[in-house]
Amino acid sequence: MKVGKMKKDKIKNKSYVICLLSFLFGITPLRAAQDNSCLVMDKSGNNVYVVWQEGTGEIWLNKSQDRGISFGVDLKVSEGIEGINKNPAIAVDDLGNLYAIWENQKADGNIDLYFGKMPKDSQGFTSALVPVDAHLGALSNQVQPALDVSNARTVVIAWVNQNGNDGLYYAKSTDNGDSLWEITAPRIIRLDDRTNAAPEHPSIKMDASGQNKYISWCARKNGQRKVFFN
Repeated sequence: MKVGKMKKDKIKNKSYVICLLSFLFGITPLRAAQDNSCLVMDKSGNNVYVVWQEGTGEIWLNKSQDRGISFGVDLKVSEGIEGINKNPAIAVDDLGNLYAIWENQKADGNIDLYFGKMPKDSQGFTSALVPVDAHLGALSNQVQPALDVSNARTVVIAWVNQNGNDGLYYAKSTDNGDSLWEITAPRIIRLDDRTNAAPEHPSIKMDASGQNKYISWCARKNGQRKVFFN
């Protein structure tokens, strides 16, 4: 990640490593590409969190405690999770607890969702699979996830399902996201109109009470891409 003072420090350190490797072995290491970033700010307005995917197939996060002037040390969100991790989304509640969701593609090509959370002042995420395949089909893929969190311990997620039961789906947890790791069929709700419209890019928000959720997405209707709302 390249921001503010951290950018200067990291470039300085990496320049030294690159020069040393070039001198000793005649090689120059390549940086992994960084893509699909997502940013949130907490209620105080001081703490900024940025998450992104690395070209090595990992999800990383960094935090600023001074409104983005400087950042700390990169933290691996997808620690210990094999496969290609990508398309992360994050949310933060009023207590400063962080929540993340992303795609994970295994060697067989199957794509699943992983959900993780990190309590305030913790140094790592607790993450696990969201077992949607158990209800929508073993070969189905879950992509383009979105999430939000309310002050009432409620976490909502949305995603696009492909390769079986194609459509836009939504799920809700009222226990800080714990039940997403053991998601049941009644919690999985389809939102699109079940036509062959190829929904994409969902965005989800929730009010402070956690009772009302709002979702928008894109889909093709009558030969045109349009925006839909639920």
